[in-house]
Amino acid sequence: MSHRFHRDERGLIVSSFVKLVVFLLLLFLAGVETAAVVFARVQTQDTAEQVAFDAAVNYRDHGDVQAAREAAEIYIEGKDPDSQLRQFEVRSDGSVRVVVFRRAHTLFIHRIGFLKEFTEARGRAVSQAPSV
Repeated sequence: MSHRFHRDERGLIVSSFVKLVVFLLLLFLAGVETAAVVFARVQTQDTAEQVAFDAAVNYRDHGDVQAAREAAEIYIEGKDPDSQLRQFEVRSDGSVRVVVFRRAHTLFIHRIGFLKEFTEARGRAVSQAPSV
């Protein structure tokens, strides 16, 4: 009887261990997915702020809206090719407003319909060139 009792305990321990490993793996994957989304949002905002500043400086120096937009697109292609310039506006005071879009690279979140929107990162920025 004692021998059977030890065998049952081993099965219980192995079962508990497997459940713990599966739980920790799922927790780790959720952390990686969350980190990917947060990183994409931070990087997209940083890109938007830098693009707006560079475009504002370009507009101040050349006075050409199209050249400022092209400079913004070139900057995005060089720094963050996964991002897209969605909106670009030069305001009457010479400041530049941009919206940059990027989709986070995830393993699972982008495959789940109602979570897909969380993988979308938008950076919005308005910047004015420093006076010369």
